[in-house]
Amino acid sequence: MTATAEVPLFENPDWILSAGGLEHKETGYFIGRDLIGDRRGDGLWSWPMHMSEKIWVRPESFAQAFGEALVAYGLVPDAALAASFISSAPDGAERDRRRLSPPAGADAIRIRPEAGLAAPVDEPDLPAWALPHGRPDRAAPRPPSLVAAQR
Repeated sequence: MTATAEVPLFENPDWILSAGGLEHKETGYFIGRDLIGDRRGDGLWSWPMHMSEKIWVRPESFAQAFGEALVAYGLVPDAALAASFISSAPDGAERDRRRLSPPAGADAIRIRPEAGLAAPVDEPDLPAWALPHGRPDRAAPRPPSLVAAQR
């Protein structure tokens, strides 16, 4: 169940916070409540670092929602949280590049024809031979290089 199906604890233009987690309104990107406090091996908070890589995330909006999540879930911010946001903040040139460049790679826009929408995705597009075709016996043939690598 996503945050939009629950009563919001907090909401800003981009994010909804619920008892279950934090959800981006436009993309549906969801961070479960139990994951909000995750840390990396170096002690920095995972989510500020990870979300800074997403070109569709507005840093100020995410920081506000993330801070509200900490309060709502009883997590204590510390110096490592500030360091996480500071070290993940793009410099001026990077901000301009992100604003002017179309998404590419892992943050590319994929058209969802069933909904008639374009939506950011966090995974790369699958090659044609890897797309599901309903049944394994109807799968597209794999490229020779992959077949050779499996032997």
